[in-house]
Amino acid sequence: MKPRWLLALLLIFPTLALPPGVAAKDHRPVANKQQLHTQGAQNPQQAAAMARRLHPGKVLGVKRKNKHFQVKMLHEGRVRYISIKAE
Repeated sequence: MKPRWLLALLLIFPTLALPPGVAAKDHRPVANKQQLHTQGAQNPQQAAAMARRLHPGKVLGVKRKNKHFQVKMLHEGRVRYISIKAE
């Protein structure tokens, strides 16, 4: 019984010893990278350029959808849609 408690304390203690911001930081990749943009695009060419900066690949098309541009991209045989805010 004692070795289990000791093991649990050894696993938990290093996390408690770290500063608050470090222990809670999530290092997983961002699931929705499309929403990272803060600036908007004024035209389809700018939306395509912004999408290329966010994701590698070839731009297949750009459509205006309400307050966003929908950029269709091809990368490694997969098609993905990136949403870029329109100004």
